[in-house]
Amino acid sequence: MKLLERNAESSLSVNEQKNVEPTARRKRVETRGENSGIPFKKRADRARGAAVVVALVSLFAAALVPFAAGCSGEAAFELKEENGEKYYCARVTGSASALKGELVIPSEYGEGENKFPVREIADQGFAGSRITKVTIPASVNKLGGACFMECPMLKEVVFEDGGTLGKIEWSSFVACRQLEKVILPSSVTEISNNAFYSCESLSQINLPEGLEIINLGAFESCTALKNIVFPQSLRGIGPRSFHLTGLEEVIIPDGVTEREEEINGEKVVQPAIGYAAFCGCLSLKKAVVGKGVHVICEGVFGYCTALEQLYLPAGLTEVKGALVQNNEVYFGPAFHNDDALKTVYFGGTEEEWNAVKINMTQVRVSGQLIDNSPLTNAPKQFSSPYNG
Repeated sequence: MKLLERNAESSLSVNEQKNVEPTARRKRVETRGENSGIPFKKRADRARGAAVVVALVSLFAAALVPFAAGCSGEAAFELKEENGEKYYCARVTGSASALKGELVIPSEYGEGENKFPVREIADQGFAGSRITKVTIPASVNKLGGACFMECPMLKEVVFEDGGTLGKIEWSSFVACRQLEKVILPSSVTEISNNAFYSCESLSQINLPEGLEIINLGAFESCTALKNIVFPQSLRGIGPRSFHLTGLEEVIIPDGVTEREEEINGEKVVQPAIGYAAFCGCLSLKKAVVGKGVHVICEGVFGYCTALEQLYLPAGLTEVKGALVQNNEVYFGPAFHNDDALKTVYFGGTEEEWNAVKINMTQVRVSGQLIDNSPLTNAPKQFSSPYNG
């Protein structure tokens, strides 16, 4: 392991590095119009390809950060100071692809007067390495964006508990296609955009009590993810967060509800469940929407072709139609093509159900007209809240 001297003049700033990934993500989203609606199997393949594009763009950015010369790869540590506290930031030095096997990041590094805690993993810090397992100590309280992106051999990630790490950063593990198991610490309150995007082997992950927000695309295209237990602390589920996953059952806690956030100095009301959050989950058979949800956004359960049982809360006021921008359909209506739907259990009365605003506007996708008719046509049972 090496101690890195900081090269502030030639390194990309944190803000410059962060700006690379959101730009790539916007381009990917903006080109989705032609892929919306029916052919989700084709879209799954295209989504995987999109993840590679995101990965390559971010890795290109990482290549601009000067690593120590040499063809071998090893963990290195850069000494930093913030508010009078000295600490180390971990990253790979040399050739990332040469770093192999199990990586255990130490909680402290250095000797004597230079011994300080390891608090941070750098942006793109170990991206592209060939590690098989990583253990992250409780001392780490900050993950850099895309820090383990596209590690092709990585199968397991363990965060030691007892620390203060609050956020899994943007694209932290994007396109780690062999990743099977992740143990998150209890301190995590937010999973950022695309954190586990296209981790197609991921089948085990704990969402700790205390987690509040799952952001855009966090688990999108995690096709092996069949089961997930949402904590009662959860307040928001972002757009496309579980799009094209293998989930078989979804039970959304009552605490998930519309919330106000400040974005660029303006207060914005965020939906409880973002558009297409569970769209294209072809194995989903049962969905329970919690009492805090009042509006079901575009494509949230669209093309869930195996969905049979649906529980909706008494406080529901609106079910949205397709997401259309610039005359292009990005995602279909909230319940399009859910033709296996056998029963809708509604927590309120029939009169309250009739007051729900359901968008029935038809849109044409791949030559087929689609709308929310699977929801309106399914048999209803009223005053039937979910009781666990």
